Amino acid sequence: MRFTAAECALFFTSDEDCPSHSHDAQAEVEELIYGEYLAALRKARSATASRVASPTDESDGAGTRRSDATDAEDGSDPLLLRRARHQRYVQRNADALPAYMSALSASRPWLVYWLLHALDLLSADHGLPEALRLRAATTVLRFQQRATGGFGGGLGQIAHLAPTYAAVHALAITREPDAWKAIDRRAMYRFFMRMKQNDGSFRVSES
Repeated sequence: MRFTAAECALFFTSDEDCPSHSHDAQAEVEELIYGEYLAALRKARSATASRVASPTDESDGAGTRRSDATDAEDGSDPLLLRRARHQRYVQRNADALPAYMSALSASRPWLVYWLLHALDLLSADHGLPEALRLRAATTVLRFQQRATGGFGGGLGQIAHLAPTYAAVHALAITREPDAWKAIDRRAMYRFFMRMKQNDGSFRVSES
């Protein structure tokens, strides 16, 4: 599916920029996207129905047929989430970050949050392992700047609203009461108030 530059620009057009046409243009693009989605859904369902009507699964050598879970994992249906593969990928990175991720020294709370959030969603049936939850909480709390409030993006870095957001969410996902209580809420509140501007907006840091 392709869009022209003009069509893409419609996503970022406000009513003030184009008061007489923005709503109609937005609705037109949304209708186009929804139409493409329905077409892909019908195609995927048709392909699935064909496989059920004419099974082509082969034995695994021991007389056992491939399971439905394996069919979902082979990537033949674009609308099925390959959950097991995603879970293995995220777990692998949670165990040991690759170099291109570990180099993001100002985004460490974000890395913890992204990995935890993904694993939490993918592991909904049995929850996150305790060792991972404790390790994540311990890591994130090291970035807390108690003197000024908030969390920095890494060790020794100044407090910043973005990593503070990620750190608080990561600690919430761990569901560790002691980690949650370790947040210096008074210092964080003072940090937020210092970031708040007279017009109601917020700066992201003090420098």
